[in-house]
Amino acid sequence: MKHLFTIRLLVIALAILLTAQISHAQIKWDFDQGTGTASPIAASIPPNVTVSDFSFGNTFGTVTPMVTNTSASNYTGASANYNATVSANALSPFSIANNTYFTFTLTPATGYNINLSAIQFGARSIGAGPNAYQIYTSADNYTTAIAGNSLTNNSAWVLKQPTITAVSGAVSTPLTIRVYGYSGVSPVSGTANWRIDDVAVTVSVVMPISLKSFSIAVDNKQPVLNWQTAQEINANYFSIEKSSNAKDFTEVTKIIASNKAQGSTYQYTDIEKLTATKYFRIKMVDKDGSYKYSNVLSVTDKENIAISAYPNPTTTNNISLSHPKAQEGALIKIVGINGAVIMLQQVSKDAVQSTLNLQGIAKGKYVIVFENGSNKNAIQFDKQ
Repeated sequence: MKHLFTIRLLVIALAILLTAQISHAQIKWDFDQGTGTASPIAASIPPNVTVSDFSFGNTFGTVTPMVTNTSASNYTGASANYNATVSANALSPFSIANNTYFTFTLTPATGYNINLSAIQFGARSIGAGPNAYQIYTSADNYTTAIAGNSLTNNSAWVLKQPTITAVSGAVSTPLTIRVYGYSGVSPVSGTANWRIDDVAVTVSVVMPISLKSFSIAVDNKQPVLNWQTAQEINANYFSIEKSSNAKDFTEVTKIIASNKAQGSTYQYTDIEKLTATKYFRIKMVDKDGSYKYSNVLSVTDKENIAISAYPNPTTTNNISLSHPKAQEGALIKIVGINGAVIMLQQVSKDAVQSTLNLQGIAKGKYVIVFENGSNKNAIQFDKQ
């Protein structure tokens, strides 16, 4: 294997550390808790998401309360007792702005997104109520229905389990679902003409794949990109992009993702030798076409050596240090602002990246010192 980090190089390396996580769940409303509530069943809510109460919009008059105790639902698995009801403006033609809808919102934790794959609900519509429905979401600003079908407006309960177009919400962005009713006849203001019960949505709450580490070395004046993923879910490929000005990037190659649950390690050597500073970034593309970018790294072939630490500041007990290739006996020290050595760690020969365990180190400002033969490099970091 060729030796990396020749004597003439500068690497400004940043890393991205996000723990990829995914949870699947069927979030439910049966409206039967206590004496009737619009809140979801608490035990059905997965981690990293908050769920709103059931609500409505564009009503034709008011029905109070929205959650009422009426005749039992008569389909298999019906919870009976309480259900949600509205006075629906269900006239045709269908209108997002005018027709009545039931609605709820799923809000992911920061850094996560919500994928919606299924929905079901019980419905009861009277003669003046809707005899058709359509489902829309905020993912496309309620532009295209993800499902729709008929409702029987004969006062009989029926379970609806439509095939839907799967929806992926944006990262850190609430996803709102609306079930619209329409195609009714002569609704009466303030009359409960549409009821809904036993709502269930199947979702996955995902932190999209990000890089665990990303660094650049130089071998024979050629940039060598190294990156590692923490976990890969529905990943498609990595697009390596290069720029001469850190603004205008061009794809130079694609690397197919391994899609291993535990993540993978990748390497790419650019064919163009360095004659000036170059900038690289990685575009991570999922199978659904969604993507995100890594940070931009710069590299130039000059007699200068740098180290970098990530995340910095850090709120975790681990920090990753990218450094020149370690000689025999290389050390890493963590030094307090008073000059005291807090931690000492030996570095494996030939390593270019080290992970430091900060457990037991109090919050505050520190300096990491990398001692490599006669060379010393230092960088400050904050533990928060």
